[in-house]
Amino acid sequence: MEVFGRFGFKKASVEDIARQAGVGKGSVYLHFESKEALFEAVLRQNIEHDLAVLGGHLAGERSPEGKLRVYLDQRLERRLQKMGWATGGLEAAEKMIEFVGAGAKVVEELRGRALGILCNILREGRDAGVFHMENLEMTAEAIHGVIVTASARFFTEKDYNPQVSYTLSELIVRGLMAAPTPTNT
Repeated sequence: MEVFGRFGFKKASVEDIARQAGVGKGSVYLHFESKEALFEAVLRQNIEHDLAVLGGHLAGERSPEGKLRVYLDQRLERRLQKMGWATGGLEAAEKMIEFVGAGAKVVEELRGRALGILCNILREGRDAGVFHMENLEMTAEAIHGVIVTASARFFTEKDYNPQVSYTLSELIVRGLMAAPTPTNT
């Protein structure tokens, strides 16, 4: 992933990847039919790692609100790390767009699995009477959208403040925990 991260998907060459791995170009093609297949495999490996890390953090939490905070913090932090917010700028944004295009199938798989984890947390909280929402799936989609939007803001900013993640988590968790407003019928 280092070579893809440094050069972007389009500019990364199989030769550079093979050199980084300490193997010949032919060895890469013995295992992968194309640069796209190699990228998907590397991306899938990263996704599996991220989900395993998330699962480990979630396992240590008992309450639905604690699990939701962990989910939000981990997902936002991992997105920011993957985007390379430390270097920021238009170049990072262009690389991320390339990655999403090249790994669309794998990215959609991640999105589905991450939404499944989030739905389970929300369902647990709803069933325990801790979270209040009208539509579980729409709530999960909205939360996912907030994570994507919040992380996209830092493409061009080098001064990311972790307080943003904390504040975002608190807004979402407290909003879901608020008692529903009675409707006038």
